[in-house]
Order: sequence, then C-alpha cells, then structure tokens
Amino acid sequence: MGKLQWKRVYDAPEESDGYRILIDRLWPRGIKKEAAELSDWAKDIAPSTDLRKKYHHGEISYEDFATAYDKELSENPGLPAFAKEIKDHLRNGNVTLLYAGKDPDKSQIPTLRAHINKHEHISWERVYLLMKALKIEMVVGREIIDSRGNPTVEADVI
Repeated sequence: MGKLQWKRVYDAPEESDGYRILIDRLWPRGIKKEAAELSDWAKDIAPSTDLRKKYHHGEISYEDFATAYDKELSENPGLPAFAKEIKDHLRNGNVTLLYAGKDPDKSQIPTLRAHINKHEHISWERVYLLMKALKIEMVVGREIIDSRGNPTVEADVI
C-alpha cells in the first residue's frame, strides 16, 4: 500500500512520487508538460474559475473561499471517481497530488484533503443518516450465545 503525498508541481519529479496528478484548473506557468511527468490532470476537482478569481483578486477571504470550495466539492459528481482513482493507485504505490500555489495552507489543499479523507473513511453514522434520508430500513444483527450455549441472532431495525 502506497502513501498519498502532496507536492508543488515546480519541485522535480521523483521516482517515489508514483502516480502524479495535477489538481489545479490552470496549467502552471513555466512548466513544460513533458517535464511535469503527469499521470493525470484532475481539472474538474479544482475550484471553479469564478471562485478562484474571486479569491486571487482578494474579493473573498480564505475562510469564504474554503467554505465555497467545500460546497463545490460536495456537489461535484466527479469527486467519488477521483477518490476511487487515488485509492486504486495507492494499492500499487504512491500517489502524489500536485499543485502550483506557494502556500498550501491557504489554498484548495486543506479542503480537498478533507473531502478525500471523507471518501476514504465513510462512517456508519453517515451511512445511517443517508439511509434515514432515503427512508431505507436496515436490519443489524448480532450473533450471541444464549443461556444454553446455542448461537442465535439478535436483530435491530434501524
């Protein structure tokens, strides 16, 4: 199992990078496509052009940018496939997500990282809330041993 890494696209590619994915909407200045050694370019996962422009022109704060990007990701139909792509490639080695920004803590990175982690670890609470919203019942059973030593199943409808 590989590890998920984050790195500036301007840093030289290394063998330990493994599968390299650019996560910016715009191509980074001064980088030739061959030199970037990309495996994929996930433009559709990046913040929208409008949101990126508002943030870079100082029209919105970082907090507003992060909140808006979080909403975009939540509504992005491509995110589950992107998270699956990462997970699939991690089975064979490292995956490196590449970005151009100088300050990753004030970029799309923290918000995207949180969403990738959500897709990696779906909690039972989220499953329960989704099932409740869809009005789906689920029977949860537990195997127990009764007073005579016989296995039996106890079930709850959720």
